[in-house]
Amino acid sequence: RRSIATMTTTTTTTDAEERRTWLHSAEDEIVRRGLNPEILEVLRAFGGDDAPGPSTLDPNDCGGGGRRRGEGCDDDDDDDDSFDENDVPSLISSSLASEVDADQASVFARRFSSVSSLLSERRTPASSLLLLGLHRRARQILSIDPPPRALRIRALVDFVWSQALVLGNEETLSHLPTLEDLVRGGENSTPPPKYREFAPGMRHGTIEGETSGGPVHVNVLRIERGAATLRTVDARSEGTTDLAELTRRCGAPAAVSGGFFLYSEPDIRPPSRRTDPVGLLVTDGVVTAPPAFGRAALLQDGITGDVSIETVGMDGVTVRIGGERSGDGDGDGDDGNDGDDGGSHSLSLVVGTDGVRCAHRGDAENAELTPDEVGISIVGTSVVRASTPEDRDGNSGTIAIPLAGFVLIFPAARMNGARSSSTAKENAPVSYELPHGPDIHAGMAGGPILLGADRDSSFDAPIDLHSEDFRGTAPPVTFSQDETFDRNLLPRMGAGLTSDGELVLAAVDGRNLDHALGLTLRGTADLLRSLGCVRALNLDGGSSKRMVIRDEVVCLSTTEIKASSSSSRHGNGNGNGGEEIEKEAADAGKERNAKATPELSRPVHSAILFLPRQS
Repeated sequence: RRSIATMTTTTTTTDAEERRTWLHSAEDEIVRRGLNPEILEVLRAFGGDDAPGPSTLDPNDCGGGGRRRGEGCDDDDDDDDSFDENDVPSLISSSLASEVDADQASVFARRFSSVSSLLSERRTPASSLLLLGLHRRARQILSIDPPPRALRIRALVDFVWSQALVLGNEETLSHLPTLEDLVRGGENSTPPPKYREFAPGMRHGTIEGETSGGPVHVNVLRIERGAATLRTVDARSEGTTDLAELTRRCGAPAAVSGGFFLYSEPDIRPPSRRTDPVGLLVTDGVVTAPPAFGRAALLQDGITGDVSIETVGMDGVTVRIGGERSGDGDGDGDDGNDGDDGGSHSLSLVVGTDGVRCAHRGDAENAELTPDEVGISIVGTSVVRASTPEDRDGNSGTIAIPLAGFVLIFPAARMNGARSSSTAKENAPVSYELPHGPDIHAGMAGGPILLGADRDSSFDAPIDLHSEDFRGTAPPVTFSQDETFDRNLLPRMGAGLTSDGELVLAAVDGRNLDHALGLTLRGTADLLRSLGCVRALNLDGGSSKRMVIRDEVVCLSTTEIKASSSSSRHGNGNGNGGEEIEKEAADAGKERNAKATPELSRPVHSAILFLPRQS
C-alpha cells in the first residue's frame, strides 16, 4: 500500500506544506506510535486521498481554509478553532431530512452522536484518529451538492464504528474462541447451542457469548425439510408492518424479515413508493414483484414443498402486458407470439429470446433503443411509459429506467400497430411467469449468495456483489456502491440449506457494544457454514432484521447504537453459548422486551412466514 508521504517527496517544502492534509498528519501519528497501519485505510474510506479541512489531528478543529459555513464553525470568530460537538448531528438532521425523512435523518444523527461519544470516551490514540476521520468525512459528505448523502452518512457511521471495534480489541480478544468455535463447541468455548422445538419440525436456539471478534448474539431458526409452508409477503398488503402482529394474524409459529425494499434512495419516483420490494416476490403462487435484478432468492415448490436457493433474473421469464389485470384465463396465445389472445389485446414475450431483453439500474439510468425497437418501462405489475418507433419518428432514442423496475426492450415487429395503444399505455397491467413454471408457491429475493455452487465456497473467497447486479444505481445503493469492501459489522439476516434440506435462518444482532457487534457478509457466510449449511444467501439486515417465535420478537433492537456506561466491553469469555430456552414464554418475553426496546424498532416491510405444512 502506497504511503501518502510518497506523493510529496518531489515537491518543495512550501508545496508540501500547502498540500499537507489531515491524512498526512494521521499517517505520521500512526507511524510514530506504532499503530495498526489498517487505521490509515479506514481513514481513506469515503473520500480516498481527498481530505479537505485543516491538517491538524483535532476533530473539533475546522479552522483555516477548511472552514465552511454550516459545518459547525463559527464564521464570525476566526480565532476560535473549536465548535459545538452537537453541531454535526444537528447538521445531519437538517441536511438529510429533505433527502430521506425527518425520522430517519434523526436516527442517523443519533448514531453519529453515539459513535462520536464512544470514541471520545476511549481516549486511545487509535480511537482519536477514528474520531477525526468520522468528523472530517461526515463534513466532507455533507458538503456534497447535489445528493445523495444520507446513505453515505449511514454507511460511514457504521463503518467507523465497526473498525473501531475490530482494530481496537484484536489483542484483548485474541484468546477468546472464534464464532465458529462457539457454534460447534470446543475446548476453549462453551457447549454448542441447544434448540427447543416450538412447533412440529421447527426449533429455535440462541448463540450468545464473547468471541475473538467481540460479543455475539444470534437467534437461529431451524426448520426440517417438509415441515413448513413458506409464505413470502409484502407486509403492507397484509395490513401491518409489525412482524409479531402479522404472525398472530396468520397463525404462523415463526417468521423473519425478508428481502430489500426502497427506503433511503434519493430518487424514488412514482409509481414507486418508499418501502416497495426490491427484486423477486412470489406470494401464494403469484409473482407480485418481478426479478428485475439477477439475485439470489429463497424459493419453495408448492407441490413438493422443497425449498431452494437460486439466482433468479429476468432471462426466461414470460412477461405478459395488457389484457385483464386479474385472472389470466387459460393462457391461449401466451406462447411468446403476438396473437391477440382471444381479443384481450395482450402481448407475451419471453426475455432472452428473439431479441427480447431487459435493462435495469445496475446497467444504466437510461436504456438505449435502436430505431426499430420498442422500450416499455415497468414497475411491479404496471406499465409506466413506452417509447415506440412511431413516438420517435423512426429514430433511435432513450427511455429512463425506473429505480426498482426495468425496461423491456424488443423488436417493434413483435407488437403490431393495431394493439400498440392498448398494450403500451400507462398503467397497463403486467404479469409474469417464471421459467420454473407455475409450481413456485413462495419466493423472496435477497442476495448476494453466501455459500453454494454459484460461488467458491472456500473460506477466503470474496463475496461477488457485482455478478448479482449490486452495481450502478441499483437498489440498495449501500450494496451497489459499497465503500467499505465488506468490512462493516452490521445486523444481518442469513438463510441457508443443509445437505439434507433443513432450512436454517440466522438473525444476527448488532450495533450493541455489550451484547452484539454484528457481522460482515463474509462473517455471516462463515456462521451459516458452521451451522451446517452448504448453500446460503443474505437477506435484508440492519434496522429491519427481525425474527419472531411464537408471537415474540426474539432478537435485539438494532436501530440505535447502544452501550451501557457501566458494563465492561471485554467480559470474561463465559457467554452462555446458546443454552436451551427453558423459561416460560411470558418470562422470556419480558426479558427480551427489556433488551430489545421495541419502541426503537423499525417496521418490517417484507416478511417470510413459516406455517405448519398440511399433509
